[in-house]
Amino acid sequence: LRDVEKLKPDPEGIFKIVSEEGFNQDDVIMIGDSDMDVLCGKNYGAYSIGYVLNPDKAEQIAKSEPNRTITDMNELLDIVKEDHYFTYNLR
Repeated sequence: LRDVEKLKPDPEGIFKIVSEEGFNQDDVIMIGDSDMDVLCGKNYGAYSIGYVLNPDKAEQIAKSEPNRTITDMNELLDIVKEDHYFTYNLR
């Protein structure tokens, strides 16, 4: 997103996308492959998923404390089927 003043981990970009697209603010899931992505999602209040593409980044992503960590995008199918609110505060 180029039209933001504040970069990640500030959630300005997420707020902008949600507003422009008319998404429900409570249904946002942030998936990212870096600690900054996870922190951005947490700062927004979104359910945050750390996607470990590179095993060398696994510890860094874990330190950002995502709600979940995945290593394969197919794992998302099970996560979105779970019966819970997708907010960061409800683990």
